[in-house]
Amino acid sequence: MLRPALLLGIVTLFAMPLSAQVTESSQDVAVRPLLGVHLGYAAIEKAKNALSFGASAEVGSYRTPRLRFALGLDYLSSDTERPPRPAGSFSDLSVNGDLRYKPFRIRTVAPYLGAGVGLHFRDNDYEEPNIADLYDGIAVGVQAFLGVLVDGNEDGRWGFSGELRTVRATNLHRTALRAGLFLRL
Repeated sequence: MLRPALLLGIVTLFAMPLSAQVTESSQDVAVRPLLGVHLGYAAIEKAKNALSFGASAEVGSYRTPRLRFALGLDYLSSDTERPPRPAGSFSDLSVNGDLRYKPFRIRTVAPYLGAGVGLHFRDNDYEEPNIADLYDGIAVGVQAFLGVLVDGNEDGRWGFSGELRTVRATNLHRTALRAGLFLRL
C-alpha cells in the first residue's frame, strides 16, 4: 500500500519543475480532455483470469499539463479458485480516481505512468456466509499503472492506448493488461 503512495509522491515532485519545459504544440495536445474505453485481460489472485472492460476520462490537469487527473469505471466478473471451498463467482465494479504523469511525447506517442484510488463494489453468488463475505460489499483499493497513448491521426483527435495496471483491494488483487481507444475533445 505504501508503494503507490511513494510512486505518486515522486511523480508529483518531478512534475512541478517540468511545467516550463512543455512546448506550445505538445501543450495543446496534452491539455485537451480525453475520453477512452478499454478491454483487458486480468490475472486475479485466487481466482480465474478474466476479461475486464471499462472507460475513463482525463478531466483536468494539476499544476502542469503533464500531470493529469482522470476518472475511471471498470467491471470484471470471475469464478474463484479457493479449494477446498465450493465453486462460485463474483463481480467487481470499481470507480477510480487517478493521477497520470506524461513525462514526454515523441511525435504521436505519449507514455504515461500513475497511481490512484478506487471504490470497489463487489457482489457474489456464494451460499456459505464466510466465503460470501470475502467478495461482498464495498472496499477501497489502490492502483499503479504505466501505459502509452498513440495518436491515430496528425491532430491527435483519436488514437489507441495500451496499459499495464495493478490493483490492490481487500481480497481482490489483480494485474491487468488493457488495450483501448480514446478520443480527445
